[in-house]
Amino acid sequence: MTEIRRSLGIDHTQLDDLYRNAFHEEDLLPLVHSLLDPNQSVYSYIAIEEGALTGHVLFTECNVERAGQRVSLLGPLA
Repeated sequence: MTEIRRSLGIDHTQLDDLYRNAFHEEDLLPLVHSLLDPNQSVYSYIAIEEGALTGHVLFTECNVERAGQRVSLLGPLA
């Protein structure tokens, strides 16, 4: 069964491995690390299967100034 939960700081090493394996021709780690900064408004969820981290998704918040709304953007997905 797949477990989905918010990511924690202790998951970052496994996240690095996941992104390296998923995107071996593109280095997304600097972007992922900057988005996971505790000062950022981000929702980070991981998928775990049989004890292994198998997926990750980020949602970031931003303002749409002309519309006066706050929205969520889908960030890197592995």
